[in-house]
Amino acid sequence: MSISYQFIVIKEYKVFVLGPEGLRVKGDDNSDVISKLLSHRLNLYSGKGWQLAKLVPTMTSEGSVVKLIVTLHREKIITKAN
Repeated sequence: MSISYQFIVIKEYKVFVLGPEGLRVKGDDNSDVISKLLSHRLNLYSGKGWQLAKLVPTMTSEGSVVKLIVTLHREKIITKAN
């Protein structure tokens, strides 16, 4: 008896909210803090095969983005025995 395998490629998604911690002061520009947080998180996840799919600003204050919804994706291969 021989076993055959089927390989299925699926997309896997990871979503998280990114923003600076602590109190916000009206008029603060958090661009530098958010860019450093985003770079750190993207570098961390890219080593595990994740790629950036989408960034959505979710909260603004005085015209400055305070929080982002970050969506990552990667392909995952599933092996299925027939």
